Amino acid sequence: MNKTIPIFPCKSLEEVVVFYEALGFDVTYMQSVPYGYAAVKHRIGEVSFTRQKNYEKEKSINGAYILVEDVESVYSEFIANLKKVYGKVFRSGEPRITKISTNKEDIRFNLVDPAGNYLIIGQKKEREGRGNPHSTGTSTIEKRFYSAYTLAHSKNDYRTAYKIIEGLTGKKEEMSQILYAKLLILKLEIEFNLERAAELNETLAEINAINLNRSAFDRLIEEKQRLQELLEDISS
Repeated sequence: MNKTIPIFPCKSLEEVVVFYEALGFDVTYMQSVPYGYAAVKHRIGEVSFTRQKNYEKEKSINGAYILVEDVESVYSEFIANLKKVYGKVFRSGEPRITKISTNKEDIRFNLVDPAGNYLIIGQKKEREGRGNPHSTGTSTIEKRFYSAYTLAHSKNDYRTAYKIIEGLTGKKEEMSQILYAKLLILKLEIEFNLERAAELNETLAEINAINLNRSAFDRLIEEKQRLQELLEDISS
């Protein structure tokens, strides 16, 4: 069986190993001489690390995509383990774990370790009951919204996504209630990740002021879950 194992750089092996152990990975190898090297393993795959004395995580562009069959199960496991070890879930900075998002090509969440390395954990299988945010979007406003959604959830490019969202917030009258609700929830999520407390409180107040009818509200499957998780993160 063919297998690929990414080897990521880091400055501190101990720092990354402790984090991956907290997630539920097992340490399969670790050495200090003649060079620093460590390997961890989980049912979803294996990752190795090599110590680099002059490594700067701010310049890191290292990452790997891990394809799984049960992305929600993996996500729930990681979240539970982080809460058990650290008492919280890291949503900003490094390390951090993003919420699950439904993209055009997959359902995924992103994991960033203490060294700034990215693991994108995704599932390509279509599942009943999960909305696809890319299944609609013919107007210019819809296309711009889904562009912001993709930048935030696939690229973690919150700043560019936020610029797009800011440009759309003044076009409320041109949107359906459902699209505007989606936009505000995405805006809230980005503001949380960018630590914009003042704007976040304003967006939260606007979300609370929306009066969606029951049929519209029931269609926001993913957004309702994301909003609930956001409210828990904001209050913690």
